[in-house]
Amino acid sequence: MTRLVALCFAALLLFGACGGDGGGNRRVDSGTGEPAPEGIDGVLAYGVTDNTHVEGTIDYDVSPPVGGPHNPVWANCGFYDGEIPNENAVHSLEHGAVWITYTGDADAATLEALQAIAAANAYVLVSRYDGQDSPPLVLTAWNRQLAVDSVDDPRVEEFLATYVGADTAPAGRADRQRGHGRRAARPVLPRTGESDWLRARVPAPDRSTRLPRCRPRPWFPGPGPRRGRSTSPR
Repeated sequence: MTRLVALCFAALLLFGACGGDGGGNRRVDSGTGEPAPEGIDGVLAYGVTDNTHVEGTIDYDVSPPVGGPHNPVWANCGFYDGEIPNENAVHSLEHGAVWITYTGDADAATLEALQAIAAANAYVLVSRYDGQDSPPLVLTAWNRQLAVDSVDDPRVEEFLATYVGADTAPAGRADRQRGHGRRAARPVLPRTGESDWLRARVPAPDRSTRLPRCRPRPWFPGPGPRRGRSTSPR
């Protein structure tokens, strides 16, 4: 009997050690945003170090979040008509994706340009985010964030070129250490509303310089990416 009680007590301890991240409203402290060392004007750097996989809702202190504990399932990269869960998008950031968010006030030309950016860059995630701290557009990578007034801002291209697959993303760094790929090619950024220009000039993907190919998988019910192929960080 004593042995049975001891075994039960040990099992409870083991469950607490292994299952303590099973859910609940965990609070993330991202720290105070400071100018990022990469030198792009307006980009703030944060100090999130926790990238554990957890279930349940996370209380992120920055909107959109710049990192922290997140859901074990990533968000497929692509363009979304609506909002998506923070916890899935943060998983994509962990793997080197850039998350561009817009508000419901975005006009048709801006949305067209954002769709084109997502179509041209396999590691870009675009979604609506009505509660973001700095409307109308916010670009987020792991521990990096930039707010801009227009998709035509030249810093949009700088941000994508600098942070897609960058060393600031924990799993992006690990992917390269495992030999899965190199830094992504410089992103193609179309000018607002020029879809004909985009169709004529966006080249086929250069697979020799792309990040590892991503495998789509379902992750939550709701509106999915609007392009035919959806890709996700590995």
